[in-house]
Amino acid sequence: MRNLYLFIILFIALNAHAQVAVNTDGTAPDNSAMLDVKSTTRGFLAPRMTLAQRNAILNPASGLVVFQTNSSPGLYINSGTPAAPSWNLVGTNSGQWLNNGTSIYYNSGNVGIGTNAPAAPFHVANSSSGNAALFGSNIFGFPGTTSVSIGYDTGESLLYVGQSDNNKGYLIWNYNPDPALANFYIGTYSGSNPLILQPYNGKVGIGNGIPSGMLHVAKVSGTPTGIFGTPLSNFNSVTNLSVGDDAGTALLYVGQSEFYKGFLKWNYDPTPANAQFWIGSYNGSNPLIIQPEGGNVGIGTITPVSRLHVELDDNGLTFSGYSNIYTNYFYHAEVPVNGYGQTNLYSFRTRTSQNDGAGYAYNLSNSATKGFSFWGDLYSFGLSGFNYNDYTRCGGILGAEQGGFYWGSLGYRNSGSTSYGGYFTSYTIGGGKSSQADIGIGIGAWGDLMGADIHGKVYGIYAEGGNYAMYSNGVVFKNNLDVHLQENGTETNTVLYTNVSTDVTVQTSGYATLSDGKVSIDFDPAFAAAVSTETPVVVTVTPTGSSNGVYLAEVSGKGFKVAENNDGKSSVTISYIAIGKRAGYENPSLPREVISAGYNQNLARGLHNDADTHTNGEGLYYENGNLVVGKHASTLPDPNKPSEESVRPKPGVAAVNTQNSGSVDTPSGSRGQKGSTQNVPQVKKAIEDLSKPSAAGNPLPVKASGAVNSSSAGQSN
Repeated sequence: MRNLYLFIILFIALNAHAQVAVNTDGTAPDNSAMLDVKSTTRGFLAPRMTLAQRNAILNPASGLVVFQTNSSPGLYINSGTPAAPSWNLVGTNSGQWLNNGTSIYYNSGNVGIGTNAPAAPFHVANSSSGNAALFGSNIFGFPGTTSVSIGYDTGESLLYVGQSDNNKGYLIWNYNPDPALANFYIGTYSGSNPLILQPYNGKVGIGNGIPSGMLHVAKVSGTPTGIFGTPLSNFNSVTNLSVGDDAGTALLYVGQSEFYKGFLKWNYDPTPANAQFWIGSYNGSNPLIIQPEGGNVGIGTITPVSRLHVELDDNGLTFSGYSNIYTNYFYHAEVPVNGYGQTNLYSFRTRTSQNDGAGYAYNLSNSATKGFSFWGDLYSFGLSGFNYNDYTRCGGILGAEQGGFYWGSLGYRNSGSTSYGGYFTSYTIGGGKSSQADIGIGIGAWGDLMGADIHGKVYGIYAEGGNYAMYSNGVVFKNNLDVHLQENGTETNTVLYTNVSTDVTVQTSGYATLSDGKVSIDFDPAFAAAVSTETPVVVTVTPTGSSNGVYLAEVSGKGFKVAENNDGKSSVTISYIAIGKRAGYENPSLPREVISAGYNQNLARGLHNDADTHTNGEGLYYENGNLVVGKHASTLPDPNKPSEESVRPKPGVAAVNTQNSGSVDTPSGSRGQKGSTQNVPQVKKAIEDLSKPSAAGNPLPVKASGAVNSSSAGQSN
């Protein structure tokens, strides 16, 4: 009954005060405590149970405390919720935070901050905006991100990663009172260890979170991608790397030693427009190679199709290193709006003063364009020019004086659509020529065996001249008639044939009248000078009227005398013909091979029309007084000719001619004077004849109508 009374009193007190004090000295409970247990000789005893019993508690309240008697015994508190309890051991038992003076430490398991499942000995998680960790001052916060801040706003900040005092890497913020002037360093402590970013094929991005290369520097906020030196300019709409300075030469070296390296160089000039941009090797001893191993280089194009592809526009481009057949290919589609004088390849030669060549050999002559073929194989040439010759006044090759006053063309079609293998002229009809002296020669031909070899399927030679059509300084041989045509006022000329003789003779003729039956006649001075005195002149006299007949009373080289028979005294008229041997040609000596019956056959065998590629000429040469059908030994390939590699001409530094030193003047006047640049709109090419050259894979085709079978090695008409 007494105990029931005390419980009722205690229950009333609890409800009255909402606080309980358990002690032996009557001390009131602390204002902050609902239950204040006080003793110096006894402790507080929590409910005791096993791990299984603890886990069997239904919906344990958050903060519920029990003492677990097995499986890591100790005081446990539910730091979770009734629905998801999390029992944590409380106290200084093994595996918990321990004290060491004023320090605490942890000897087992993982520590989680912001996570209840730490995945590492120290795991800091961040599930909301703010810094995940701070070391020093909160330098800067990135809301909504996970970040770690290391540093102070009053001094340098360092993060070391390494294995010893002197062998470690670092991140350092190099402090400056003006934060905008401070620096951020990444490096190794003493510089003796290399700094490696993303080894083993990992990619490094600067300004790019998804790098596509080993080092990917992306453009950010309209600023230069990279600057080495002073920023030279600001390209707000492009990605750029700036190397250089506005007060001196800028250099970018790539190489393997001090003297063996390549460079990109901006050669400084106080006037920027006069500066130069160089690409080369340091001292010129190493070659400059662009896109080796089959790579193509494009200028004016981003899709080069040759080793060097230079594209002006749709109408002009150049392929260097184009193919095995056409190593270099130059293409130009002329646009009429660009006017006349257009050309596909222009070569210009000049000099500061007269600089003579030394001969006609390839290495002795000066030229604007030089073609040199080391091997004289069949159908191979030093220089060749081809033209479809669709129209007139065009040809394969033109050689001319710069003003066109005299010129020659190979493979020419004239204004009348007549085709010429070679066409040569030295005079024109028009102003500027008529008042000058005639000094030009249309064609000159010099040869050791023959001066000229001319064949015509229908006609051989047509010669026309004001003073003479043809002059032969030497013996003239003919194996057919010598025909003259005389105009007679009708539609047909009168045909005249030249007299022939087995002797070399000259003749004269005339009329005379007898006086008292006699006449003395002197030869024409030209005949008298031309007739030989070694043999008598043959004179034939014929009277033209009634007489007793006449006879030659006397004949000499000066003239002759005629008398009438029987001492007649008539005055009859006579006609006469006098024939004598030509002085100096009494016994002519002719080349025996020419007068031989087989001369024409020998010429036909030796000379050949090489347009006929099915047969070959046998060759001709004259040696020791004999004309031989065949090839002379000197014309055969030299078996001891050195290989091409040992003699081919290579570009080199020419010797300086002190007489010709000096600056090169800009051509002016009629010889290369610069004209104003026309502002011509770009014109697209029209649809082209696909059988003609094009820039795309069909550089120099043969017309379909005259296709060449490659297996025949050009043996086609």
